[in-house]
Amino acid sequence: TSVFPGYKKRIYLSICFIRRSDMGKFRGRKGTTPPLSAQIFSAFVFAGAIALASATDFSGQPNNGVSTVPDLSNPAATSSFPQVHARWKRSLTGDLLDTADQLGIGGSYLRKFKALLEGTPPTVREAFLEGDFSNVTESDIRGMNVSVLEYVPPKLFDKMTKSTAGMALLTPIIEKFLDFNRPNALGRLMSVAGDKLDANTLLSKVKEHGGDSDQKNEAASVLLYNALNKLGDSNQITTTNLRGLLNDNLLQLVPEEQLMKVKDKGAAKFLLNRYYAKASGTEHDDVDDKALIYQLANAAYGKAEGWTTETISELSKTPQILSQLPSAALKNLSPDVVSQSISNLRNIKFENPLQGKSIAEAFLEKSGFKKDEEGQMSSGGDSSQNLGQVISSLGNLAAFVNPSMTDSPSILGTIINSCDQLNLPAPFEAVKNFIKSKSGGKKLENMEVGDIKDIGISVLKNGPPELMNTAMSTGALSTDDLKDIGNVRSDSGGIFNSFMKGLISQVAAYAVRQFTKTGGGVDFSNLPGAFMGALGLRGLNNVNNRELDDLAEQLKKNPDSLDDAQKALLLKKFKDAGLLDDVKKLPPEIRALLPRKQEYDLPDGILDGLPSDSELRLAHGNGKKITAALLAQDSSLVGTLTPKQVNEIDISEIPAVLAAVRKSKDGPQPQALKALSQRFKEYIQLKSEDYETPDKKLLKHITAAEVSKLPATVLAYFVDPRQTGKLPADVRKEILIALGELSTKDHASIPAKTREEIILQGLRAIDEKLDGEKKLGVPELAAIGGGVVDLPPDKIDKLTPVALEQALEIVQGTADDDDDGLKLRPCLNPQQKKAWRDKIEKTYGPLTTWDPATVTSLCCSLALFEDDDLHSIPKDTILSCRCPSDEEPPSHLKEMKKSLYASCKHDVGVDQQAHKFAMEKVKTEADFDLSDLESQIIRRRKRESDDAPLNCYAVRIIGSTKPFDKERLESIEDKDIHNCLYELGKDPLSTDVAKSLWEKLLRNKDGLENLAPTDYMFAGHILSGIRQEDVPKLDLSDPDVVSAFGEPLGLSKSMLEKLAHHLEDKQGKTLDEFSSSDLISAKNILCGYSHEKLIQIKSEAFLEALPVLKGSIDKSCELNRLNALAGISVRPDVLGDTRNWTSADVRGVGVLINGIQDITRIPPEAFLGVTSSIAESFTDNILTNLSPEQTGYLPRFSAQSLTEEQISLLSADAHHALDLQGPLVTDAATMNVNRSAVTCYSLAFIAILASRFL
Repeated sequence: TSVFPGYKKRIYLSICFIRRSDMGKFRGRKGTTPPLSAQIFSAFVFAGAIALASATDFSGQPNNGVSTVPDLSNPAATSSFPQVHARWKRSLTGDLLDTADQLGIGGSYLRKFKALLEGTPPTVREAFLEGDFSNVTESDIRGMNVSVLEYVPPKLFDKMTKSTAGMALLTPIIEKFLDFNRPNALGRLMSVAGDKLDANTLLSKVKEHGGDSDQKNEAASVLLYNALNKLGDSNQITTTNLRGLLNDNLLQLVPEEQLMKVKDKGAAKFLLNRYYAKASGTEHDDVDDKALIYQLANAAYGKAEGWTTETISELSKTPQILSQLPSAALKNLSPDVVSQSISNLRNIKFENPLQGKSIAEAFLEKSGFKKDEEGQMSSGGDSSQNLGQVISSLGNLAAFVNPSMTDSPSILGTIINSCDQLNLPAPFEAVKNFIKSKSGGKKLENMEVGDIKDIGISVLKNGPPELMNTAMSTGALSTDDLKDIGNVRSDSGGIFNSFMKGLISQVAAYAVRQFTKTGGGVDFSNLPGAFMGALGLRGLNNVNNRELDDLAEQLKKNPDSLDDAQKALLLKKFKDAGLLDDVKKLPPEIRALLPRKQEYDLPDGILDGLPSDSELRLAHGNGKKITAALLAQDSSLVGTLTPKQVNEIDISEIPAVLAAVRKSKDGPQPQALKALSQRFKEYIQLKSEDYETPDKKLLKHITAAEVSKLPATVLAYFVDPRQTGKLPADVRKEILIALGELSTKDHASIPAKTREEIILQGLRAIDEKLDGEKKLGVPELAAIGGGVVDLPPDKIDKLTPVALEQALEIVQGTADDDDDGLKLRPCLNPQQKKAWRDKIEKTYGPLTTWDPATVTSLCCSLALFEDDDLHSIPKDTILSCRCPSDEEPPSHLKEMKKSLYASCKHDVGVDQQAHKFAMEKVKTEADFDLSDLESQIIRRRKRESDDAPLNCYAVRIIGSTKPFDKERLESIEDKDIHNCLYELGKDPLSTDVAKSLWEKLLRNKDGLENLAPTDYMFAGHILSGIRQEDVPKLDLSDPDVVSAFGEPLGLSKSMLEKLAHHLEDKQGKTLDEFSSSDLISAKNILCGYSHEKLIQIKSEAFLEALPVLKGSIDKSCELNRLNALAGISVRPDVLGDTRNWTSADVRGVGVLINGIQDITRIPPEAFLGVTSSIAESFTDNILTNLSPEQTGYLPRFSAQSLTEEQISLLSADAHHALDLQGPLVTDAATMNVNRSAVTCYSLAFIAILASRFL
C-alpha cells in the first residue's frame, strides 16, 4: 500500500481471495501459534496476493510519473506466474470490485459475490452490476441455482426494492428460498425488503408452502414470523384476518407482543373469547398472558374507568377474563357501576385478593362507608347502610372485607365462609373473634355437637386444632364435612399450604374410619385423596383389584399424601394385578417410584412430559439418537440430554431441537446446554461460512425469527451488550423477550449489568423511550418478562400501577417458573430492594395500613422489607401471610430450589431465611390462646408471654418448629401434643427435645401400647427420641410401624441394631427371605444388619425396592453395611457393572453410591445423574477419589449443594473442574480472544515482511 497508495482498498479486498484451504496449509493447529517458518511463508503468500491485486485491471498510468507496475497484457511481464495470473484475471475484474465496493461487500462475502456473478445468466449478471432489473424476468430467476441466489447481498436486495421490476423479482426468490429451506438467506432478504412487501402476500406464500407444520423448514418459520410481525406493526390484525389465520392453523403462531398491538375492537373480542376465556389453561396463567388479556380488554372495551353496567354484563359471560384483570385496573371502576353490577361481580373467582378488595371497597364506598386516616374502611355515619346487608350483597367478595370493621359473629362468619369458598386463608382476627363470641365461655375441649355445628366447617378448617379434635371426638363431622376438608386440589394451594397439611394429618385417620364400609373395605370412590396417607402400608395392601381404579382417581388430586414406601407398594399392587400397562392412571409423583428395568423394556406410554419421571427418562433416552420430533413429542426429555447425545444430533435439526428446548418445562443440564450452544454456533458458522467470528459476534448472523425460537439459556452464551446494540431493532427486541424467559435458576449466569443493558436496548428497539415522564406500561413489561428484576432503581418508579402489580408477581417470586409450579424469588441488590419497597408503599400504602387482603396478595413481597418494617404490620393481619416461596415444594423441585440459593449473587437465600424467621417471630407474638384470652393479654402486658405454654394453634400457623427454642417446645402440654403431631415431627429435632416430645406423646396416649400406627406415621422426627427399653414393646409386625422407624431419623447404630434384631424376631424370617415389600418398609433399619446378612438379600427384591431405598438410607449408615447394599446394586441382574453405568443408574442408586468400592470405574458422563440429595450425602471416601472428569459432569445444582467442607476434600484438579457458578462464557469465546491476539501480532509481522517484499 505504500508503493500503490491509490489501490489500498483493492489490495485489502484481494487479500480476502486467498482460499481458506490454502491458508490451512500454513496455519498452526487449533489454539496454537504457527511455527515461524509457516508465518514467513504466509507473509510471502500475502505479499504475492497484494502484488497481483495491485496489478490486476491496472490502467497503465504511471505512479508519480514512473511506471512501476508491470503491464499484465504483456506475456513476458507475467511469464513467472502465467497460471496464477490467468486464474486471477478471470476471478477479479474492476466491475466486480467497484460494485462490491458500492454494496459494502468485503471479507468472506466477496467470494460469494463473485460466485453469484459467475453463476448467473448474462442478463441477470448485468442487472446485478448495473442495478437495472427491467430486462430480467421471473423465469430467469426461477431458472437460477438456489445456492447462487443465496449469495445475493442485502444491499442488492435493497436496490431491487427501488423499482417495480426489481420488486417483482423478489417473489420467485422467496419461493426458491422456501422450497429449498434457506432461512438465513430469506432472513437477509426480509431484513431489507420485509417492510416493503405485503403481509398478506407473504402469508399466502407460507400457506402455499404448507404453513409452518414442518418443524425442519426454518425458512417457512422466518417468512411467517416476518409476515405476522408486519401485520401487527401495521395494525392489520382484524377479525377477518384472524379468522383466516385460524383456518390456516397459523393463529397460535402469532407472537404475543404483536397481539398486544391489536386496536380493532372486534379482533380484540375475538381473541379474548377464542383463546383467553379459559383461565384454567396453564398456557394462560403466566404474567405475559395476563398482560395480553389486559391489553385486549382495553382494546375491546376501553379503559376500566369508562366501563358501564352493560360492559360488566358482557364480560361476566366469560368470568375467566374478569378474574385475570389486574386490581389496579379494577380499582378504577366507577362505584356506581360496581354497585349496579354486584350481582355479576360477586360470582367472579378472582385470582388475587387485591382484585376482590378493589371491587368490595368500591361497593362499600357506594354504600356509604369511607376510608379513615389509616386507609381502612369504616362506617360513614348515618348515611352508611347496614354492614350486614352490604356483606350479604357482596357474596364471596365478602372475603375481602376487613374484619376489623365489625365484631358481629354473623358478619365474621360470612367473611370466613367466603375465604373458604375462594381457597384463601381466613383472617386470623375474624376466626379468633368469631370463636370467642360463639363459645359462650366454654373451653374448646368442652364444646358440644350443637356448638360445633353452629360454628361451621369453614371456621373449623381455619381454627385451632383443639377445636377440630373436639369435633372429631364428638362425632360432629359428617362425611360431607370431611370431603370439604380433603377435596382441595394440590395445584390450588391446598394441601401444600402448611396449615392445610397439618389439618389433613390431624383428620386423615378419622376420615379413613368414617369412609370404611359396613362390610369392610374403604369407600375409595368418596374418600378424598388427601387422606389416603392414613391408610398406611397395611391399608394399601388390603385394597382389592376392583378398588384400584377408584383409589388411583382420587390420588390424582393429592399424590403426595402417600410417602415413598406407600407409593412403591401401590405400584406393586398394580403390577401384581396385571395392570402395569395402565400405570398412566397414576400421577407421575407415584410413577417415579416404578422399578426400572432395562432400557429396551421401558414403554413409551409412561413418558407424558412430567419432570418426576426423570430417572425413567434418563434410562429411556440412553442410547437413543435424539431428534426434534422426539423432543416435541416429550419435551421433558430435554432435561435428560447428555453432551454425547447433543453431539450426535444432525446439524440441520439444531434449530428445531432448540425450539423444543425453549418450549420445555425443564431446561437442559449445564453440560448439555454448553454442548447445545456449541452446536448452535456450528450451525450459524455453517450458514455464514464465517468461522473466524468470535462467539459474541455470532448474533449478527442470526435472524429475529431464529432468536424467537432460541431458548434464553443458549442465547445467553452469545449475548454481549456491545454487540447487541449494533443489531437490527427486530433482533434486539427478540433478544429482550427471550432473556425475559430466563428462569430464576439461570438468571445469575448472565452478569447483572449485561441484563440491564439488554433491557434498555430492547425497549429502545420497540420504540418505547424511558426519558421524561414516560412510564413503563404493560406492553413493555410483557416484553421484559423475567428481566423486570434487572430494572435499575430509577426505572422502577416509572412502572404504572397495572404494570407494577404484574411485575411484583415476578419480583416477589409468585410468578410461575417454567410452568413447573416452582415459586422462587429472584436476586436483587440492596438498591433495587429499596426502590421496590418505596414503590410498593407508594402504591399500596404504608405497611401499618395493610389489611389481610393486601398481606395475602403481597405476602412474598415482604422479603423486600426490613425486620422493623415487618413488625409495623398489625400482628393479627400478618398471620394471613402464607407465601408459596416459604412452603416446601414437591419433592422433584427441591433440587431446583437449592440451585437458586447457591446461584444468587446477592445471597438472597440468606435474606429469605432471615425474613422467614422474622415473620415467624412476629407471628409467635400474636394471641393464640383463645380459651383464655384475657389471661393471655394480662401476661403480654407484663411481658411474660414467653412463659405461657406453647399451643398447637401457634405451631400449626407457623407450620414448623423452627422458630421455637427448646424451652418453648418442651412447654407444650401433654394433652395438646396429639393435635399437631405432624408439625412437631416435620423437621429434625435435637435429642433432648425429641425425647421430651416422645415422652409427652406416651403420656398423652397412656403408654406405648396405645399408640396407633398413624401416630407413628405422623410423628416423624419425634420418633428419634425413643428409648432403648421401648424398642421391644414396638409392634414391628405392623409394616407401618416399621416404615415409620425406617425413615432417616438419625438413629444411633445401637438403636438401629436393636430395631433390626427385634424386626427379625417379629417377622420370623431372615433377610434372604425378605420380599421387596419387607425391604420397602424396613428402609434405613437395614443399616442395623451386619454386612454378612445384608449380602443375602435377593436381587429381585432389592431391585423392586431400590426406588425407595435410594433416598431412605441415612448418610450415617456404617460404611461396611453401605458397601454391602451398594454391592447388591452392581450385580448383573440389578444395575450391572459400574463401568457400564449411565446417568440413570447413578440417579437410580441414589445415596447408596457412597458404598461403591471403586468410584473411579463409573463413566464421567454418568455423573449427570447426581441429584443434590446424592451430592449432599457424598462421604469423604467418595469425594477424595472423584476424578476431575467426574466432577466436571456434576449438574450445577448438585455441585452447589456441596458444603465447603466437602469441596475441600476434592483434589485440586477435581475442584477446578467443579461447575459452581455456571458458564458465563463459552470456552470457544475465550479461545477466540486468544486467537485475536495471535492474529494481531501475525498481521503486524506480515505487514513488515510484505513491505520488504514489495
